[in-house]
Amino acid sequence: PAHHFRDADALLTALAAIGSQRLTDSMLARHAAAPDTPMDQYIASGIGYVDFALSNRALFKLMFGSDRPDFSDPQLSECASEAFGVLIGDVAALRRDDPMASPAGRLEVASSWALVHGLASLLISGALSIIQKDFENDRDGVLRELISRVAPR
Repeated sequence: PAHHFRDADALLTALAAIGSQRLTDSMLARHAAAPDTPMDQYIASGIGYVDFALSNRALFKLMFGSDRPDFSDPQLSECASEAFGVLIGDVAALRRDDPMASPAGRLEVASSWALVHGLASLLISGALSIIQKDFENDRDGVLRELISRVAPR
């Protein structure tokens, strides 16, 4: 790694970019397997977000809980924007407009992201014991129900 990266932070930046691409891939894989309705696609990308986080805990923490990556790095910025673009597209399809063009739309994007990110973080930490058995019995059903509760209407 010393021959390819100027320092450890540059290596971690590259790893965060790879993680962002994997996050996008996870969201889009769930899209591909879901019915082609705006609500189903919205829920699918949220489940894909949680899938990624639970399968890549250290990478998820690097991407969202570390100041080591250089978030102004063009590759990392591009990869992270792709994942965020999936969310924006899903919210846009539900709203039938550009959510980034209005304060209400931006709040819907933020609340959607906050919910799946919070779910992922709480599940990783084991803090959601109140739904642990339900989650173990019907992971996708529980996530579908939770995610649908913040869907733009």
